[in-house]
Amino acid sequence: MINRFKKSGKIACFIAIHPPITFHLADFDENGVVRRMSASQESEIWINGGYFIFRKRYSDYIQEGDELVVQPFKRLIERGELMAYRYEGFWRAMDTLRDRQVLEEMTERGDTPWQLNDNVPSQ
Repeated sequence: MINRFKKSGKIACFIAIHPPITFHLADFDENGVVRRMSASQESEIWINGGYFIFRKRYSDYIQEGDELVVQPFKRLIERGELMAYRYEGFWRAMDTLRDRQVLEEMTERGDTPWQLNDNVPSQ
């Protein structure tokens, strides 16, 4: 991700991931009649995974009252200065207590795909 970003010359980059939890996507018409449903894992949907790389110039795109992503990213998109890095490895949010519990349960089972093998403590 870092190497691609450096070579790109862009101002900002974020990691793009497929949503790790399957949602059922609905495609329907203006009257609400469903045309089809599909699993999010089968779609080409990519979401912001919350990891970023910014050049110092990024601060030029943030105005008073802006939050980190929405408004500055919109300005960067208009100028072609935002890139996404498609990541298909393990990713999981830890935004809620339930997310934390799931990750702790995975750790207790020794299911830690986020660790490199040489960093796994011996049992």
